[in-house]
Amino acid sequence: MKNNLYQGFSLIELLVVIAMIGFLVAVGVANYNQARKKARDSKRMNDLKAIQTALELYKQSVQPPVYPANFAAITPCQQWTGPNNEPLMKSFPADPMGNGCTYKYFYNRPTTLTYTLAACMEANKQGPNITSSPPAGFSSPEGAQCQAYYVLNEP
Repeated sequence: MKNNLYQGFSLIELLVVIAMIGFLVAVGVANYNQARKKARDSKRMNDLKAIQTALELYKQSVQPPVYPANFAAITPCQQWTGPNNEPLMKSFPADPMGNGCTYKYFYNRPTTLTYTLAACMEANKQGPNITSSPPAGFSSPEGAQCQAYYVLNEP
């Protein structure tokens, strides 16, 4: 006599496994997107600190010491040189969310010896120099969803 036992998975078992895999993928994608936002925020913070260092080098290279009036003559991703053609930054940073080298960070110089640098934060809402409101005159980059603002002031 022949035993007719079928081996394999039932349709319900397959659907349960597919649902579990789908759930795990959904959770993984959400965590991945949050990690990407935090990485872009870290890059913005490091970029502003590098710009701040370059601004100090600029101020020391001119007499009388002043900060540049604006960044209009600076192209992101290009070398930034001071008034005496000394290199201040090898490559002026662009926002990591921008299209290539098109977006510039916010810079405002109310007086010759003070300035404000700012960037839009996507995920980081707390920490040193992070505020919930933008500095005066700040306009968010196109398409940005600012959760907070990283602001550096001098002095």
